[in-house]
Amino acid sequence: MYCDSCGKQAKDDANFCAYCGFNFRGGSHSNSVKTGQGSFNVGVGNLPNANIHIGDKIQHGEEPILYHLERTGDIKTPIKAIWVFFAGAISFLAAFLDVLSNLGLKLPIFEKISVYPLVVPVAGLFLLFGLALMRHRFIWLQFFGLETDPLGFIHITRLKGTCPKCDATLSVKYIGPKNAKEIAAICSRNPEKHRFTFDPTELSEIEG
Repeated sequence: MYCDSCGKQAKDDANFCAYCGFNFRGGSHSNSVKTGQGSFNVGVGNLPNANIHIGDKIQHGEEPILYHLERTGDIKTPIKAIWVFFAGAISFLAAFLDVLSNLGLKLPIFEKISVYPLVVPVAGLFLLFGLALMRHRFIWLQFFGLETDPLGFIHITRLKGTCPKCDATLSVKYIGPKNAKEIAAICSRNPEKHRFTFDPTELSEIEG
C-alpha cells in the first residue's frame, strides 16, 4: 500500500508510515525518529515533513562570502615592541620608587622632584602596547594600526578593502557594546548589514 500523506510505499500490515509518521489507522501523523551518519531527524506535530534536524549533515547551498583587505600605507619605525615594553616597565619601577620616597624612604633622586603623577599614565600605555605587540603583533587604533615585522620593529599601517556585496570601500573598525568591542571590516555604503569578521593573523607577512 501507499501512504495517503507522502505517497511513499509501505508494508500492508504497517500501522505508521516509515517516512512521515502518518497513522494508517487513525489518519494522523505521529512523532518519528530517523537516524543517519552524524545526525538524526525527529518528526513532530501533524504537519507533513515537520522535522527537527540535529547534526552536521545539512547541505548548505551558499558559498561563504570572501573579502580582501590590503595595506594602503606602511611606515616603518626604528622602534621595537620589546623596547616599548621595557620602557614601560622601567617607568613603572621609577613610579614605585617615587611612592616609597613619599612614604619616607630616603632616595636622593626623588628629593626635589616627583615623577609619579606624570610617569604612571605613560608607563601604562607603553606596557600595554608593548605587551600586545609582542603577543599579537597587531593593534588597531580605529584609523590606523600598529604591526610588528619578523624582527620586532613597529610599523604604522592602514588597511582598505572592497565590500564583496556592493563593491563599496571596506574599513577596519571596532564595533559592539562598550565592554565587548570586536574588530571587523565595515562597508562604507551599508555599515549596518555589510560587516565581516576580521582576523589580523590572515594578513600577509609585513616586510621588515
